[in-house]
Amino acid sequence: MNSEYSILVTIGFLTGAAATVAVILVQGAYRQLKGWLRYRWLRGTYQGFGYKKGTAELSQIPQSRATIKKGYKNIFKQNCFTIMVEHGIECTSQWEGDLTLYADTNNYGVVVWKYIKRPIDKKNELLFGFKRCHLNPREKWFYLQGEIGSGYGVEAFEQISKKRWEKLKTEMKDPQE
Repeated sequence: MNSEYSILVTIGFLTGAAATVAVILVQGAYRQLKGWLRYRWLRGTYQGFGYKKGTAELSQIPQSRATIKKGYKNIFKQNCFTIMVEHGIECTSQWEGDLTLYADTNNYGVVVWKYIKRPIDKKNELLFGFKRCHLNPREKWFYLQGEIGSGYGVEAFEQISKKRWEKLKTEMKDPQE
């Protein structure tokens, strides 16, 4: 009688533990799906434009390329992404960062970044920092603003297809064609 009772308690305990794990996994999958639906427009390839010095006018020539992917560090966070930005047509410098959107809005966030491939003039510096981010989902643009006094200004990024970026890249290398 005692062994039957302990077997039933063990089965009950294991069933409860299995149900708890199943619920946690289902919740994680649900949050991932919800995040994918909410932020699917954000993932992709972007061309970046800087502002002309001393004006509020955007340069007409793209100066960088950004790629945004879903960040998979924590399955319960649906608002975390990885951003990688390459500057120059020949990728003279490159940085990556973690883009975290504020939970109460889709339009604002922060990027914590570090250089992977440093600019030639800053080879011996350790470069990292924060950038503020403003998103415009309707027009598929986002803006990054560096820390004040850091020398990194505001960049505007427009979402494009990878095929269009390759075409732009070849046109910029050889503008006579």
